Amino acid sequence: MSTTKRYMFRTAVKKEKLELYKTHHQMVWEAVEVGLRNSGVSLLTIWGDKEGGNILQMYIEIASGEELSDITGPGTDGYVPEWEELMQSFFETGQWIEMEEIYTLTQDTSTNATGEKLTELKSILEKLENEGK
Repeated sequence: MSTTKRYMFRTAVKKEKLELYKTHHQMVWEAVEVGLRNSGVSLLTIWGDKEGGNILQMYIEIASGEELSDITGPGTDGYVPEWEELMQSFFETGQWIEMEEIYTLTQDTSTNATGEKLTELKSILEKLENEGK
């Protein structure tokens, strides 16, 4: 059983604000970092395109018994309104969009289906492939 919950988000930063956004993340406010750590965020990483594109991805891990909105939303230690407002002003849509996990591989396991679910998926795949012909 997993001891962490994982989340992935994406957003687009306004192209003219990308360098400013990166600079802010080289000096994140102490209140933000302390608040996120104290609230239960065990890992948070933000990734950007090496070629300078404006799409960002954010990966977060928290304890499996927690809900992200309960520990990072308004009114929690992990929420600093001034920081959130500043960061959201850099985004094209003003927010991070949560993504769906499609596949995971670890040293010991993967999210591949087994048993009846695998049989069901093979049948669905065969139908979809036949429709595409």
